[in-house]
Amino acid sequence: MISTANKLAQVFQWWTQTAVILHSGPFGNPTTLHTIDINYIWPSTSIKVDILAHYLKFHPDQQWVANLLHGFRFGFDIGFQGSRHARHTANNKSARDNPSIVDNYLQTEINLGHTIGPFNSRPFTNLVTSALGVAPKKTGGFRLIMDLSRPVGDSVNDFIDPEEFSLQYSRIDDAVAIITKLGRGALMAKVDLKHAFRHCPVRKADWHLLGMEW
Repeated sequence: MISTANKLAQVFQWWTQTAVILHSGPFGNPTTLHTIDINYIWPSTSIKVDILAHYLKFHPDQQWVANLLHGFRFGFDIGFQGSRHARHTANNKSARDNPSIVDNYLQTEINLGHTIGPFNSRPFTNLVTSALGVAPKKTGGFRLIMDLSRPVGDSVNDFIDPEEFSLQYSRIDDAVAIITKLGRGALMAKVDLKHAFRHCPVRKADWHLLGMEW
């Protein structure tokens, strides 16, 4: 399975569109294997890019806008600078102990178009398959973790510069500063985009780095 992880690949809990899963067990319908030609699959997103471009046409940083729109149209570069050789990391015990949770999670991701597969042979000769794990959510239930930080020293994350590809959320203080600057009468709204990172496609050249085997 290949996961199109988000541009911030070091945040290994998330991946976005077009993951690739290898079939190595009971998961998946065997009749669907070999029916997917990866040569005819391209990065995609549910973001309406032309509408986004319209609303950003007066943004003060048009180079940033151009990079953003290019990423949504053709996939984002995850920033990997290492050797692109094949390697496999065994799944964590938490995944092996909870096969039904992993099955259901992966099937959901496939149904949503975030993941492609399963394949019973490698769709890329240099496919990197990272470890899967299962972790409980604070709100109940479980989440699937794709650990791009293993094996230590030769993981996907080891070759992504955290200075260039880091994640920083906006803070309450940032909102307060904007409201203070705009003054009385300013309006504010909070939006929570479900599966936010999965709306960010990864460029096809990086898909082989985001494989999973189950």
